[in-house]
Amino acid sequence: MRVRTVLTVCTLTAATALVAPSALAAPAGTGVTGGSAGVVSTDAATPAKAKPAPRLGRPAADVVAAARQAPLVRYARGLPGGAYTNAGNSGGGAITLAFAALAGDHSADTRLLQQARYTLTGGNDIAANGGYPAQHELQVTGMFATAKLVPRVWNRLRPAERARVDTLMEASLIGSAFTTSDQNPFVLSGGQQYTMDGDGNVNRDWNPNYREGMGGSILVATAYFGVDRAREILRTYDHDAFVARLAADGLTNAYGTFTWKAAHPDSAAPTGAQIESAVHNWSLHGITLDQVMDLDAQLSENTYGGTVECGLNGTGILMPDGTYAGVIDSGCEDLPNLGRPGMLLEFTSVDAEGQRSSADYAYGGYKPNLITQAVLIANGLWEPGPTADRIVALMSVGVTDLWYKLDHGYREYSHARFSGILRSDDPDFGFVYLRSLWNDVVRPYHRIQQPS
Repeated sequence: MRVRTVLTVCTLTAATALVAPSALAAPAGTGVTGGSAGVVSTDAATPAKAKPAPRLGRPAADVVAAARQAPLVRYARGLPGGAYTNAGNSGGGAITLAFAALAGDHSADTRLLQQARYTLTGGNDIAANGGYPAQHELQVTGMFATAKLVPRVWNRLRPAERARVDTLMEASLIGSAFTTSDQNPFVLSGGQQYTMDGDGNVNRDWNPNYREGMGGSILVATAYFGVDRAREILRTYDHDAFVARLAADGLTNAYGTFTWKAAHPDSAAPTGAQIESAVHNWSLHGITLDQVMDLDAQLSENTYGGTVECGLNGTGILMPDGTYAGVIDSGCEDLPNLGRPGMLLEFTSVDAEGQRSSADYAYGGYKPNLITQAVLIANGLWEPGPTADRIVALMSVGVTDLWYKLDHGYREYSHARFSGILRSDDPDFGFVYLRSLWNDVVRPYHRIQQPS
C-alpha cells in the first residue's frame, strides 16, 4: 500500500531560508527528514527526490540555556589578559544566541537583545584596533551580522541603535583592514607592525588566532554590509568624519582607538592619513573583497595546515621529569585520521621559545574560523564549489581531531614548558558553545554525518 503525504510549503524570507524552521518538519511516521517539502512516499520503489538545499541547524537546547545564563560580553582596553574583553576563552554565548534566534528559537531573543544593547553602550563596545583582540570581537560582530537576519529581533532595536551597529561594524572593518592591508605602511616597510592604537603585538602573518581574528573581522563585516557596500566603505573612508561618528554614537572604546595617534602623538599608532591610504584600495596578499571564498580559504588552509599526529614528533617533547608534553594524554592508539592533512596548525607550531603544541592555541584558531564561516553561510556569501570543498575537507579532519584530543586531554606545551592538561570539560572555556556551533549548526549544512 502506498502512503502519500502532502506538506504545505511555507514562504521563507531570505533571512530564514538558510535554517530549518520547525514549521517545515514533517509529521512523525511519514519517513520525511531534513525539513523537505512536497509530495513524498514511503514506498521504496518510488524514484528518489532531489536532496533539499543544505541548511544551517540550530544550537542544542541545553547550550542555548547556558548562553542565556552566561555573563554579558564586555570589551575594554583595561581588562586583564590583553584581549580587551571579559570573555576570551570563556566566550561563545553571544554567537550561540544569534544562531539560535536565526533558527527560530524565540527563547534566545531577550538575552540576545540585552547583549546587543550592552555592546552598543560606550565602555562596553569593541576597541577595533585590528590586532590580537579581533579574534574575541568576532563574538559580537558575528552576533550582529546574524541578528540582522532575524526581523523579529532586529526590528526591536531602535533606528538609532541600528545606526550605532553600523558604526561599530565599520570600525571593525576599518581596524582590521588597516592591519592586514598590502598598503599598510608598516607592512610596506618590512619592519615592526602596529595596530590602530600603536600596539606592537601584531603581525598579519602570525599564528592563526591573529590571522583569523583580523581576516575574519573583515569577512564578517563584509557579510553584514554586503560586498559592494563594504568595498565602498573602504574606498571612501574619511578618518575625521568617521571619528566624529564614533563620538556622536558614544562608542568610547572604538573612539579611543581611532584617536590614539591624536591623543598620543609619540606613539607608533598610524595617522588618519596613513589609515586612509591603507584601506582605500584594500587587499591582503593580493586578495580583494570581491574574493570572499579565496580569503576564507587562505585563512582556513593555514589554520588547518597540520598533519594529524598524537603530538609533536609523534610522541611529544620529553620533559626533565621523564614525562611528555605537547601530546595527547590518552587514546593515541585510537586517534582518528592519523597522517591525514587538516590538523589545526597550533598542534605543531612555534612561539618565541621554539616549538609549541597546544590545544588552547588550536582552539584559538578554530573558534574565530568557525564563527566567520557560519556568518558567511548565513548571509549567503559562502559559495559551494571546489574552494569550499577544500576548506570543509580540512575542517572535517581537524575539528574531529581537536575534540578527540580535548576529550582525552592534551598535555600543553608552550614557551618551552609543560603548562598543564587541557580537557573539554574545563569550566574556564566556552567549549560547549563552539562545539555546538559545529555539531548542531554548521556540520548539518555540510552534510557531514559524524559529530565531533
